[in-house]
Amino acid sequence: MNDPTENLSDESAPFAYRCCKPWLLLESVDGEREIFLELARMVHSETVARYEDIAATAKAGAYRDMGFEAHSLKGTASAVGATELIALLQDIEHAGLKRGEPCSAEQLARLRQLLQLARNDMDTFLRTL
Repeated sequence: MNDPTENLSDESAPFAYRCCKPWLLLESVDGEREIFLELARMVHSETVARYEDIAATAKAGAYRDMGFEAHSLKGTASAVGATELIALLQDIEHAGLKRGEPCSAEQLARLRQLLQLARNDMDTFLRTL
């Protein structure tokens, strides 16, 4: 089997990866394919569920809960090196936990977009395995 992480660095990553670096997750489990595949499934489901939770808690005025959901999702984004996503989630987290206010509609729209890009990146990487 070809090693999909071979010769990949931030500078040499294929243009196809627009939001995250899925190979980081594979590297974090020492190349264990089955473990990685399970984690990849979890990343997919987590990004969908947490987005829905963030949107719902923001709409309900539960800003502290929104902040906690953003914090949780930030950990998932960190595992795949999604730096722009991490920064956005940190902003949403601080809005809810530190300022007690909702995230903006623009932030939610951007969050939805970045999460979809991250899932697309993961799917693209999975096809290389």
